[in-house]
Amino acid sequence: ASEYRNEYDASNRDTSSVRPGRFEGKVCLVVGATSGVGKDAVLHLAAEGCSVAFTGRRKEKGAEVEDLVVSKGGTAYFIEADATSPEDCKMMVSKTVEKFGRLDA
Repeated sequence: ASEYRNEYDASNRDTSSVRPGRFEGKVCLVVGATSGVGKDAVLHLAAEGCSVAFTGRRKEKGAEVEDLVVSKGGTAYFIEADATSPEDCKMMVSKTVEKFGRLDA
């Protein structure tokens, strides 16, 4: 399983299709983004200039993704949250707006 994860790890993806600046000035919220497709979405959006708030239940993994985005010059903000909790869903939106002043997607 770890070989599969390494091969498909979003941090190792080819970014030749990235268009820097495409989402400049936009703010997105990605739910469940500490690994897999969610992590890939965070990395891609940030690479295209989007400020990305993202959520997950694993605090350590969230910090790793946030650090990775920042190390590549992007803007990311991890919010520890459980998407199955209505209270957490409200909180993730309000924290995103509090941090970035708005939410576009």
